[in-house]
Amino acid sequence: GIPAVLSASVGSKASLASDRMYKRAAEAGLLVLAAAGNDDDDACHYSPSRLGGDLQGNGAIPFLTIAAANVDDSKAIYSNWGSCISMWAPGSGILAAKHNSNTEMTIMSGTSMATPIAAGVAALAFEVAGNTSMAPAGSAYSSFTHMTTKDAMTVKNWMIHSAQKDMITAVQPKSIIPVNFVQKVTS
Repeated sequence: GIPAVLSASVGSKASLASDRMYKRAAEAGLLVLAAAGNDDDDACHYSPSRLGGDLQGNGAIPFLTIAAANVDDSKAIYSNWGSCISMWAPGSGILAAKHNSNTEMTIMSGTSMATPIAAGVAALAFEVAGNTSMAPAGSAYSSFTHMTTKDAMTVKNWMIHSAQKDMITAVQPKSIIPVNFVQKVTS
């Protein structure tokens, strides 16, 4: 089939019907990227994010659950976490188009900001994979050229294995307390 990326900024409590729908899309050959959710909770409690992570037995399908990180590589305070997370992407303070304007921009945060960033990387990988004329040696895209096929599992595996490992700090629940919420104690 034609290489395609599905970026899903959706979520609900665990639902077999939702899981089946997104799993079918992945099994049909789409690379599905789903937002982890913004509840500072285990992503494995939500659909379709619980399909991510190789520990869940879903490693054989092209599905990634994307959590949100801050600019300093710390877990965004709102982002879901856990073994269902496939990878982290920038999700805080993202410049985005306003939904009600053709010209205005706004700053937004959430796993729904992180997921399309990761989906853009996946789309670029599909476009450039194996094409040395589009990604000459030494270029910013040269790491894509080792992929000889443009299938969803190849791109998924490239993304997971090319991502920096163990960069996100403080990934446990409720582990980050914003500085503006900390009060100084004076004696």
